[in-house]
Amino acid sequence: MKEIAIRKTLGAETSILLKELSKQYVFFCIIGFLIALFPVYYLLNLWLENFAFRIDISIIPFVMGFFMLLMLTLLVVLSRAYLATKVDVLKYLKYE
Repeated sequence: MKEIAIRKTLGAETSILLKELSKQYVFFCIIGFLIALFPVYYLLNLWLENFAFRIDISIIPFVMGFFMLLMLTLLVVLSRAYLATKVDVLKYLKYE
Protein backbone atom coordinates (compact mmCIF):
# COMPACT_ATOMS: atom_id res chain seq x y z
CA MET A 1 0.00 0.00 0.00
CA LYS A 2 2.87 2.36 0.73
CA GLU A 3 4.40 1.63 -2.66
CA ILE A 4 1.13 2.42 -4.41
CA ALA A 5 0.72 5.59 -2.34
CA ILE A 6 4.24 6.75 -3.20
CA ARG A 7 3.74 6.05 -6.89
CA LYS A 8 0.41 7.88 -6.88
CA THR A 9 2.05 10.85 -5.16
CA LEU A 10 4.77 10.94 -7.80
CA GLY A 11 2.11 11.12 -10.52
CA ALA A 12 1.56 7.56 -11.71
CA GLU A 13 -1.75 6.90 -13.39
CA THR A 14 -4.06 4.12 -12.27
CA SER A 15 -3.76 2.20 -15.54
CA ILE A 16 0.03 2.20 -15.35
CA LEU A 17 -0.06 1.03 -11.74
CA LEU A 18 -2.47 -1.79 -12.59
CA LYS A 19 -0.30 -2.89 -15.49
CA GLU A 20 2.89 -2.90 -13.43
CA LEU A 21 1.31 -4.77 -10.53
CA SER A 22 -0.30 -7.42 -12.74
CA LYS A 23 2.81 -7.94 -14.86
CA GLN A 24 4.74 -9.66 -12.08
CA TYR A 25 1.85 -11.98 -11.21
CA VAL A 26 1.38 -12.98 -14.84
CA PHE A 27 5.11 -13.74 -15.00
CA PHE A 28 4.83 -15.94 -11.89
CA CYS A 29 1.85 -17.78 -13.40
CA ILE A 30 3.75 -18.52 -16.59
CA ILE A 31 6.83 -19.76 -14.71
CA GLY A 32 4.72 -21.93 -12.39
CA PHE A 33 2.79 -23.40 -15.31
CA LEU A 34 5.98 -24.25 -17.20
CA ILE A 35 7.54 -25.83 -14.12
CA ALA A 36 4.44 -27.98 -13.49
CA LEU A 37 3.67 -28.88 -17.10
CA PHE A 38 6.30 -31.54 -17.75
CA PRO A 39 6.02 -33.49 -14.46
CA VAL A 40 2.23 -33.52 -14.73
CA TYR A 41 2.35 -34.72 -18.33
CA TYR A 42 4.84 -37.47 -17.45
CA LEU A 43 2.94 -38.66 -14.37
CA LEU A 44 -0.38 -38.59 -16.23
CA ASN A 45 1.13 -40.75 -18.97
CA LEU A 46 2.38 -43.23 -16.35
CA TRP A 47 -1.04 -43.39 -14.73
CA LEU A 48 -2.87 -43.87 -18.04
CA GLU A 49 -0.61 -46.79 -19.07
CA ASN A 50 -2.36 -49.07 -16.56
CA PHE A 51 -5.77 -48.83 -18.22
CA ALA A 52 -6.99 -51.36 -20.79
CA PHE A 53 -8.35 -48.71 -23.13
CA ARG A 54 -5.49 -46.24 -23.32
CA ILE A 55 -6.09 -42.71 -24.58
CA ASP A 56 -3.60 -40.06 -25.63
CA ILE A 57 -3.31 -36.85 -23.68
CA SER A 58 -4.42 -33.75 -25.51
CA ILE A 59 -2.89 -30.35 -24.90
CA ILE A 60 -6.31 -28.70 -24.73
CA PRO A 61 -6.90 -29.33 -20.96
CA PHE A 62 -3.47 -27.89 -20.18
CA VAL A 63 -4.11 -24.76 -22.24
CA MET A 64 -7.59 -24.32 -20.76
CA GLY A 65 -6.19 -24.75 -17.25
CA PHE A 66 -3.51 -22.17 -17.93
CA PHE A 67 -6.01 -19.62 -19.23
CA MET A 68 -8.31 -20.24 -16.27
CA LEU A 69 -5.35 -19.73 -13.91
CA LEU A 70 -4.37 -16.56 -15.74
CA MET A 71 -7.89 -15.13 -15.76
CA LEU A 72 -8.44 -15.90 -12.07
CA THR A 73 -5.07 -14.38 -11.16
CA LEU A 74 -5.77 -11.24 -13.17
CA LEU A 75 -9.25 -10.92 -11.72
CA VAL A 76 -8.03 -11.09 -8.14
CA VAL A 77 -4.90 -8.99 -8.62
CA LEU A 78 -6.54 -6.27 -10.69
CA SER A 79 -9.55 -5.98 -8.40
CA ARG A 80 -7.37 -5.67 -5.29
CA ALA A 81 -4.94 -3.30 -6.99
CA TYR A 82 -7.77 -1.12 -8.27
CA LEU A 83 -9.18 -0.82 -4.77
CA ALA A 84 -5.71 0.00 -3.49
CA THR A 85 -5.28 2.82 -6.01
CA LYS A 86 -8.53 4.46 -4.92
CA VAL A 87 -7.62 4.88 -1.24
CA ASP A 88 -6.48 8.12 0.32
CA VAL A 89 -2.73 8.46 -0.17
CA LEU A 90 -2.25 10.61 2.89
CA LYS A 91 -3.41 7.78 5.12
CA TYR A 92 -0.35 5.72 4.18
CA LEU A 93 2.19 8.53 3.84
CA LYS A 94 1.52 10.61 6.94
CA TYR A 95 4.27 8.86 8.97
CA GLU A 96 6.92 8.91 6.22
